Amino acid sequence: KKEAERLAKEEAKRKAEEEAKALKEEEERKKAEAAEKERRAAEEAAKKQAEEEAKAKALKEEEERKKREEDTKRKAEEDEKARLAAEEAARKKAEVADKDRRAAEEAAKKQAEEEAKAKALKEEEERKKREEEAKRKTEDDEKARLAAEEAAKKQTEASDKERKAAEEAAKKREEELAQAKAKEDEEKRRKAQASELEEEKRKKQQALLEEEERKKSQEEAAKKKAKEDSEKLKAEAKLTDLASEEAAKKLAEEAAAKEKAEAERRKKQQDLLEEEERKKKLAQEKASEEEKKRKRALELEEEEKRRKAAAIAEQERKRRAQEIADAERRRQAELDSKNQKSDNNLTASTQSSSYKSESGSEEYNRTEETLEERNKTITRITIRKNGVETVYKKVEHKWGGVFFFRDNVSVSYSIFDLETK
Repeated sequence: KKEAERLAKEEAKRKAEEEAKALKEEEERKKAEAAEKERRAAEEAAKKQAEEEAKAKALKEEEERKKREEDTKRKAEEDEKARLAAEEAARKKAEVADKDRRAAEEAAKKQAEEEAKAKALKEEEERKKREEEAKRKTEDDEKARLAAEEAAKKQTEASDKERKAAEEAAKKREEELAQAKAKEDEEKRRKAQASELEEEKRKKQQALLEEEERKKSQEEAAKKKAKEDSEKLKAEAKLTDLASEEAAKKLAEEAAAKEKAEAERRKKQQDLLEEEERKKKLAQEKASEEEKKRKRALELEEEEKRRKAAAIAEQERKRRAQEIADAERRRQAELDSKNQKSDNNLTASTQSSSYKSESGSEEYNRTEETLEERNKTITRITIRKNGVETVYKKVEHKWGGVFFFRDNVSVSYSIFDLETK
């Protein structure tokens, strides 16, 4: 009877110890879950903060771009008003132009057209050159990026810490390259605008010089004409009535010729105005196209950043999954070592199947064991095929986690399911 009581006490003590151990494991599991939740919450907060900072930066850049566009538009409007005022003044003065001024205008027009053609050819060559340089630089950047990714991949296989450092360096370098490229494009655009403004200023100065020369020639022509008119009046006083009629006819013809010439001059002036308007429209279309290209480049850059961030997140997820699998594998190895010593706390069931081909060249044997523990269920499948043995494990935790292993190496469910059928 005493022996029975002693055994009962020992049994009760053992059960109490097992319950205490189970409670302790449950508390540790809850703590681990709480720590995991806190870590996920911290990651979510960091991600949200990064997104908010990116949005704020994008809004700031958009506001600065709009401000620049408004400044450019206001300046263009002021320049346009000044140009229209100058053209109006030139038009009023041009109404008294003569043959010499028309000849000078024709020569200036031809020269301006030749200069415009030469400038257009030069700008086209520079544009093609810039596009080729940008394309070549983009290819170089892509090659550098691919090389950096390859290096990062190799370093990842060697060491997790080295992989992180390489990825961070590659990311920083790409951001610097993108910033440098954006800065360079912005600098080129500013230079192009400055060149256009300088060219327009030069044209205005040239027009002013031509206007001064034309005015000077008009004054000389007016003096000459006054002198000729005075001499003509003196000569006309001496002419007979017949000569007076011929002079009147000649004056009428000259007046008609002047009217015709004035009409031609006005038409040419209108053509010049239309040509100037066409050039202005082309410049506006060009600026709009450049802006579209810049926006597209920014969108591609943002898309590339998002893709890289997703790739880094995926790599981090795989790394964590591998760490969990490694920890589970170590724990499973420890449990297997303990299970070999004692099977008191688990129940095992085994199923086995095998076959051999008629020729005897192919042999297959499949053994399945199920181990029930307090906190998990382990399904162990041993497959022996042609003398090669492979051990598969499926570990189902009571808290919901399911992991798959092949020779103690973590694998996916699809591989486990395909190779154990």
